[in-house]
Order: sequence, then C-alpha cells, then structure tokens
Amino acid sequence: APVFSQPRTYKPPHSIGDEFLN
Repeated sequence: APVFSQPRTYKPPHSIGDEFLN
C-alpha cells in the first residue's frame, strides 16, 4: 500500500519510488 495509506509511518515522500520503499 502507498505511504498515504499508512499514517503511522506517514512522511512526505522524497520521490515516487521512495514512497514504496519506505
């Protein structure tokens, strides 16, 4: 799931690929 669906670990993604790695 995208970072946006995980508010517990939410942070502004530095890049589109990074949001899935984190």
